[in-house]
Amino acid sequence: WEWEPLMTCINKMLVVRHSANVFHSPQTRQTIKEFVRDLIQWAQRIPKTESGQIMGVQLTRYGTSAIAHYENSLKMDSQAHFLQEIALVKNDLDDIVYWLNLVLDSKTLPPSDIHAFQTQAKTLVELFSQHRNAA
Repeated sequence: WEWEPLMTCINKMLVVRHSANVFHSPQTRQTIKEFVRDLIQWAQRIPKTESGQIMGVQLTRYGTSAIAHYENSLKMDSQAHFLQEIALVKNDLDDIVYWLNLVLDSKTLPPSDIHAFQTQAKTLVELFSQHRNAA
């Protein structure tokens, strides 16, 4: 057996296992749950124009998708499936950032409201990106 490749493999497995424990923590679960709940409630404040309704629906869609994929990651029994679900969570969060930028560009709500959600979403994207990159 080659010692260095074996140690590299073991280290990757330990990083993923540690990350899985961090991502499965009650604090992480509560953070993403509160973010999505607040996002859905906030999205209802977007004016009910045709474009406003589209933006609100998309924010709600990607928010509920992110939390669903996160909850699924808690049930995964293999590292590969866990990483797939985490990648989906990250993609959904990226889409939330995109739609928040569109709401900002539309000038339908105060920028200060939007910036708070953008900051939260970008922080979550970074968190889930770090996990994917560590694996």
